[in-house]
Amino acid sequence: MAQPHPIPQPNERSQPVPSQYPANLAPPQPIEAVPQRSPELQVEVDRIRDSETYTAVARDQLLFDWLSSQRESRASGFVFGVNFGDLRKSCQFYQMQYVRKRGNLFLTPMPVLYTDVEQYGSPTDLFISITQAAGNPFAGMGSLRDLRKQAIGTLNKFQTRTLIIGYAEALSVEALKELVKMRRDLKISIILAGSMSLFEFFDQLDKQRGQKYKEIRNAFLDCCQYQRFEQNQIETMLERWELQVLGSWSKQLNLKAIPGVPNFLYTRCGGQAEPLYEMLRQIAIQALDEPLQISTATLTKLFISKRVAGT
Repeated sequence: MAQPHPIPQPNERSQPVPSQYPANLAPPQPIEAVPQRSPELQVEVDRIRDSETYTAVARDQLLFDWLSSQRESRASGFVFGVNFGDLRKSCQFYQMQYVRKRGNLFLTPMPVLYTDVEQYGSPTDLFISITQAAGNPFAGMGSLRDLRKQAIGTLNKFQTRTLIIGYAEALSVEALKELVKMRRDLKISIILAGSMSLFEFFDQLDKQRGQKYKEIRNAFLDCCQYQRFEQNQIETMLERWELQVLGSWSKQLNLKAIPGVPNFLYTRCGGQAEPLYEMLRQIAIQALDEPLQISTATLTKLFISKRVAGT
């Protein structure tokens, strides 16, 4: 019969494991994944996080003048920018100057219609995006022929004179050919809006020989670049953001008045509103969580892991 193994006993040299912390110090609290905030403070953080702002400056007026000229002359073309997020907001703001709504319904006429191309930029995606942008509840139903008919009917119904297509670099060659035909048949101005990739696409078309893309190229000869905002406009951008987003605060950050801060933020955002607003949200939330003496030094520390926006 097998003998049971003896229970191991501590030898004479065994010593108790000392505590990792001195008796007079409490062990550290467990690391929290979510900052501990009061419900009221969390509501304010969420509001800042979800804020959407827009400030029109000189570059926007230049874009609006160009778009209006295109509409009046029934000329098509394309517009591009380093930061499409900024350009997209500007195009949407331009549309809103010409749109009237009753509840969720658009009213006729709607001279300017803006829409984003979804998914793969096929003719199907293009036609669905047009009908959806105008609030058609039946968008996406039927064959390609049906979708084309719905899109054309939508533009005719709302007496649209300018159709702006966002994320246009995603459009397929087949979808671009549909737009070429649409501008001719409906006698409207079609504006393709996108990033630098859109400019590169047309730049390649300029170098192509043969007839394959000639009609597409010739349909969109006019070109406009949506520029960065100028450094002398950074204080306006800061002031209006604080007014729109932090207007309810009893004590404003007043970033434009802090020495060096406007220039610091302009350098980091590269004259682009989207990266600027991202930094401003981070600054505001940090100021809510703990007292923050804002200076170029504290902002350098706050954004130590953030790269400078490319231009």
